Amino acid sequence: NSNNSNNSNNSNNSNNNKNKFRQLNEQHAKSMVKVARFLREMLEYKAAEELLIKSIKKLENLKGCWHKDVAKANYLLAELHWTLGKWDEAKPYCERSLVIRERVLGANHLDVAMSLCGLGEILIDSKANEAQKMIERALNIRREHFGDRHPLIARCLQDLALIADNNGRSNEAVELLLKALEIREKSLGPQHPHVASNLEALASTYKLRKEYELAYDAIKRAIDINVLIHGKLHPSVITCMDWLVLILQDLKDYKQLEIIKKEVESLRIQLASKGVSVDGERIDD
Repeated sequence: NSNNSNNSNNSNNSNNNKNKFRQLNEQHAKSMVKVARFLREMLEYKAAEELLIKSIKKLENLKGCWHKDVAKANYLLAELHWTLGKWDEAKPYCERSLVIRERVLGANHLDVAMSLCGLGEILIDSKANEAQKMIERALNIRREHFGDRHPLIARCLQDLALIADNNGRSNEAVELLLKALEIREKSLGPQHPHVASNLEALASTYKLRKEYELAYDAIKRAIDINVLIHGKLHPSVITCMDWLVLILQDLKDYKQLEIIKKEVESLRIQLASKGVSVDGERIDD
């Protein structure tokens, strides 16, 4: 009896140790994802990419391929690629996150809406009709959960505005962008990066409509917000300043144009020295 009891205790201790080891591994994998997000915010894109790839493999080994944490890591890796303008590389990771989330969480889950919205944004330039359907589906899911006045609703409206603009429906695009801007300003405050993103999109649409003064006001405000949040040496700032250069050309304000062009070039060189690409930079909800 004594031997049986000892064997039982040893077995229990072994199982407890295995469970603790597994829990520690899971916590480590989740920590890797968090660190990768931080690295991305610090513009350390290569290190973030490597860490996310490792975290996906680790999570798949621990939890299997069909787990919400695996979907999250895939989505974040997709997000990282499209931040760098690598749309083709982003697509399979975003698709994978969507498939996992639909299967594990159900078709109307908010995380499904996130993947739909991301994939829709990736496809906007190549498959606009498919992209619109995905974004509209994401919008409907979010409306069911939040109503009409949530920042995530605004993101869908901005995406739909881009599709409308690309298809020559600029009036519809302006209407959608102004609605999105109103939602974001009221829910997030006037100095938020998503407000800046919205203003940048609005400036682009106004420029296409030849409403250059409105475009100038929108992009200047977007720049001010981004500088306040990120400082000048950030891709979001330089992207907006590129728009300012184009708008100043339209306004024929050549004196300010030359000043801004020199400043943009200097900032771009400084970022390039850090190995950071400006193209494709985007602020995400």
